Amino acid sequence: MTDITITGLRPQQQEIWSNLNRFNVLICHRRLGKTVLAVVWLIHEALTEKRVRPRVAYIAPTYSDSKKIAWSYVRAYTQKIPDVVYNESELKVTFPNGATLQLGSADNIHSVRGQYFDAVVLDEPSLMNPLFWTQSVRPALSDRKGKAIFIGTPLGRVG
Repeated sequence: MTDITITGLRPQQQEIWSNLNRFNVLICHRRLGKTVLAVVWLIHEALTEKRVRPRVAYIAPTYSDSKKIAWSYVRAYTQKIPDVVYNESELKVTFPNGATLQLGSADNIHSVRGQYFDAVVLDEPSLMNPLFWTQSVRPALSDRKGKAIFIGTPLGRVG
């Protein structure tokens, strides 16, 4: 699992990738490729994490959003990795190194309590209850010093 090459990123995506930190906020225009970048990043994190049983997650406001937005990308970008196991009902991928990538939702702010994560992507966090980050996701990243990327598009003025 050590030979991982990331190719095919657009120049804007490559620029973002090159400048990622532990916590990142990407507010970008539609069609930039935020989801593709996020999914590729999660796969990379799952495959390169040195700790036992790495766990990464892509989380959208609803489970339906997660499935519609990211599942086809997860399948497409992992299909050539040998011995990958898919669990369609749980929207979960298990890699040969024991790492898992799972899609989830923020519609229940307590849905990730008790879990740990090495990397998380929160898609459209402005549509999520702010307590989801502070009370559930952030603590799940703490003990393993996990990473996070918040991705979204400008929503403009509300109200």
